Order: sequence, then C-alpha cells, then structure tokens
Amino acid sequence: MAFQVIKKNRPELILSTGAGVAVPFLIVGKFFGGKTAFVESVTRINTLSLSAKLALPFLNVLYVQWPQLQARYPQAELIIPQEIL
Repeated sequence: MAFQVIKKNRPELILSTGAGVAVPFLIVGKFFGGKTAFVESVTRINTLSLSAKLALPFLNVLYVQWPQLQARYPQAELIIPQEIL
C-alpha cells in the first residue's frame, strides 16, 4: 500500500507525528528520494516512541519537544511549543 501511494504521488516531503502505519510511508518515501520528518509527541520526555525508533535511520530530521530527549538523541532538533514560551 505505502509503495503504491508513494510511487503514484511522489511527495517531496513526508511529515509524521507517529503511529506505526506511518513508518512504511517514511521508509518508502525516503527510497523514492523524498524528504522525511518526524515530530515526536510532547508526551515523550525520556525515550522515543517505537515508531520514531523504527523510522530514525530513514529520517532527514527528527523533532523532539523536550531537552531531556534531545540529550539522548543529539541528532534530533529541539522545538518548543509556542504555548510554553
């Protein structure tokens, strides 16, 4: 399914906030030359979700919302929601 959708649409960017169903789309999208990004849930403070862990090798960018999580995954970019500022 992911292969057919990506092959037909050829997206330039695949952005996901998680759920296991997103992982195949991120992987296939990367193989087709698209950019891939994952925004980890604000509820993930100390460890990545399984979806993020599986997709990590195929991501152009991983966004996390807690400094503690960025410390464990230095390749991640820290984003802080506006409401907190």
